[in-house]
Amino acid sequence: MGTSTRAACAEPSSLVRTSALISNSRESHSSPPLRTTASRQGLTGTTRTRRQDHTISSHEGNCMNKRTLVETVAAKAGLTKTAAESALDAMVEAISDALADGEKVAIPGFGTFEVKDRPARTGRNPRTGETMEIAARKAPGFKPATALKNEVSR
Repeated sequence: MGTSTRAACAEPSSLVRTSALISNSRESHSSPPLRTTASRQGLTGTTRTRRQDHTISSHEGNCMNKRTLVETVAAKAGLTKTAAESALDAMVEAISDALADGEKVAIPGFGTFEVKDRPARTGRNPRTGETMEIAARKAPGFKPATALKNEVSR
């Protein structure tokens, strides 16, 4: 999840990389410490071989990733993180399936997802300057509801 999140969101300087040690009694005495990405950056100490990397953000970077969205949904709905992640995955899958079938998905107070037709057009290859035909395609689109627009502009 880390690399796809970084591709979608610019990683702000305020992010703090930490790593959590997944320990059990067998490995605590025999595994040598390893340097992590965070320790190479001088942000944390070392951990052992079995670890999970976590990115902690206070939303200063204006980018909420899937993990923080799941945590927020779990807290607001009183669900476990596992249940919140399952619900989020099911919602994304349902919206994707509906769009693939050419349907609109309207969520009152949030917005409408729909498929938009992009017509064929003539483009230019930036490397060679040669003109080329770009094929027509369908692209997903989102139109925010008035309530969402008002909430964002407050």
